[in-house]
Amino acid sequence: MYNQYLKSKFKIIPKKIDEIKNISKLLKEKEVVLIYQMAKVGSSSIYNPLKEITKKPLFHLHAFDVDKEVHVKGLRRVYQKVKAKVLLKLSKDKKVKIVTLTRDPIARNLSNYFYALDMFIPYTKITNDLEMLKKVFLEKHPHDRPLRWFDDELYKFFGINIYDFDFPKDKGFLIVEKDNISVMVIRMENLNKVSKEIGQFLGYSDFKVKRVNKGSDNWYSQLYKSFKASTSLPKYYIEEMYNSKYTKFFYTDDEIEALKRKWSSNE
Repeated sequence: MYNQYLKSKFKIIPKKIDEIKNISKLLKEKEVVLIYQMAKVGSSSIYNPLKEITKKPLFHLHAFDVDKEVHVKGLRRVYQKVKAKVLLKLSKDKKVKIVTLTRDPIARNLSNYFYALDMFIPYTKITNDLEMLKKVFLEKHPHDRPLRWFDDELYKFFGINIYDFDFPKDKGFLIVEKDNISVMVIRMENLNKVSKEIGQFLGYSDFKVKRVNKGSDNWYSQLYKSFKASTSLPKYYIEEMYNSKYTKFFYTDDEIEALKRKWSSNE
């Protein structure tokens, strides 16, 4: 497990090299593509196949307000802040295409918690004590991040209030246009079904979603699997997450009830 843990810390280096190359490309091009969303919603499934076919400046980021990203620390935080500032400045007069994703907020929070587990519990103190893991999750994880992301990010930095529109829950995606900005919002649960629509939005008829970054492939995979299989979450937490403006915007009443049952089923 420790070797996997170390590997996970270094795998981002090639991506940073690509980003530096794309920043220089952005100076010359008239259009930029941002794969821009909260963490742990499946965005690599779009970014990775897209970078293989696009010649446009392409960036993958979770926030322009980097201070709200719990797992971004040290030099990585400094780098992300500089990247965000440069991107905002250079994109101001460009055609900006944004692909953003959303997800069941509890599933997203758990995925993010285990991904950044060593930020909440020192690696040497992580055990298979599921009750302890649940306690730390409930007490320390920033649970409102998915509930506020579209306000804190898309609205704050691009002036687009997603809640002014109606989300087509049967289709699982929404496209919004404002001035020089085009945004495609995709529900993660529908991601495998909308490759064609993503390709049309970005101008690539051969684009196909490629699912990657499964929790089962990571160093914490066994803990994550055990936690989801045997841990129930308290009613107050489930109600807080699923009675939110965010959840009601993206999910039907029936879907919300099913999600509530899912996370309380191990009681």
